Amino acid sequence: MNLFDGFPTLTAISALVVMAASVSPGDQTFAQNAASSLMAEIHISQLAVDKASTPKVGDFGQRLVNDQTRIADQLETIASRQAILLPSGISTQDQPSIDQLAGISGLAFDRAFLTEMARRFQADIPTIEKEANGGDDPDLKSFAAKALPVLREQLQTAREMAASLGAAPTE
Repeated sequence: MNLFDGFPTLTAISALVVMAASVSPGDQTFAQNAASSLMAEIHISQLAVDKASTPKVGDFGQRLVNDQTRIADQLETIASRQAILLPSGISTQDQPSIDQLAGISGLAFDRAFLTEMARRFQADIPTIEKEANGGDDPDLKSFAAKALPVLREQLQTAREMAASLGAAPTE
């Protein structure tokens, strides 16, 4: 029995290193940032499912949980294939927004949730557009191009719902 039996071969390890090295730093950063954003959006949307005071907001929260989970799963598949390490938890930058929303209830929560989601989608869209139009990795470019219309529609819905509840508009 060889001391190294049961360990991955150098060839397999080398293949992973080459795969990770073949994805540009910009594409790696995009994937990591997108995954982090999606995790926060799923978490915040789940708060809406649990805390919304109006059924429309709760339904929108559930739709976002479903959409963002599906998008995150697609990204995870690509990242796994490309050996890109994605974050495993909510970022320290996102936690204050989550904590703030968790402490609000009633109509104030609904307004704050919709405003926060509109703000997030508005911030995400230029990054997704940049990847879709100029990313190096074809899988990540395709992912971004497919996610873009979903995010645009989510932004529009969040803005319209926020306005209908008297929340401050985001532009």
